[in-house]
Amino acid sequence: MNSYEIRVNNTIGKLAYLLRTHKSICVSVSGGSDSDIIVHLIATYFREYLPRIHFIFANTGIEYRATLQHLQDLRDRYDIEIIELRGMPIPVAVKTYGVPFVSKQVSDYMQRLQKHKFAYEDKPFAELWPEKYPRCKVGCRWWTNDFGEKSRYNIDWNTGLKAFLIKEKPKTKISAECCLRSKKGVLIAYQKSVNCDLYITGERKSEGGSRVGAHSSCFETSHGLDHYMPLWFWTDDEKYEFKRSAGIRYSDCYEVWGLRRTGCVGCPFGQNLWRELELMKQYEPQCYKLCMNVFKESYELRKKYELSKEVKT
Repeated sequence: MNSYEIRVNNTIGKLAYLLRTHKSICVSVSGGSDSDIIVHLIATYFREYLPRIHFIFANTGIEYRATLQHLQDLRDRYDIEIIELRGMPIPVAVKTYGVPFVSKQVSDYMQRLQKHKFAYEDKPFAELWPEKYPRCKVGCRWWTNDFGEKSRYNIDWNTGLKAFLIKEKPKTKISAECCLRSKKGVLIAYQKSVNCDLYITGERKSEGGSRVGAHSSCFETSHGLDHYMPLWFWTDDEKYEFKRSAGIRYSDCYEVWGLRRTGCVGCPFGQNLWRELELMKQYEPQCYKLCMNVFKESYELRKKYELSKEVKT
């Protein structure tokens, strides 16, 4: 048995145990490639457990037609119900709370600072807190790199960001609330409504980014809810081999457009944002127009920030 076969068998074995020992299971379905594999695994090998499995999809208010069509294809192929949930639409959340910028963490800290009318001043922590901003300790710690040398919770974790903000002093309202209000919040509410005791999602360690720091294992327990990520240790090659052998077809976003990942449509955090927007303009122009309207200020700020780093180097 080769390493690929061992990986698949281990995943199926863990799924078998967890599905057998839990009463109400929620499976996050995004229409992306990772969740496609999880849907195939569960719907193919564990149909006897389907009565207590809830496949759930959070419609953010900005979705590709290709994704929505793919979800219907999954329903038809596997004869399963995928429940579509809706929270606050992203356009409303962005208008209410602000646009995302750089990352969820950066957006959260900037929201805290902006709430207290922060002046983007280059002063040490002791001069900012508690004298000037007594109710914004965490934000001031981030701004002054007070979380310890080389900490990912310092502003310097993002190259040149502090100098850029001091120069730009952005008036654009920044926030990562759109993710919580449009997606996470409605998923959590549904889990509670069905007394979910096992939540299955498609994160993979090899994707990198904030997810690596957020999880240390494929299985975690928090607030009485077990969380399993079946593909956490899967490599890109293992994913490809499973897709080929199982005859899985991803959505047109992958198969036709050539995207490698699909998250929230047009999200300003995306690593390949500019390419995604180019493809979106070609294949789904109406969605492109909507994103350019909703995230315009964020896109413009990101372009300026990226340019400032290029000029510096």
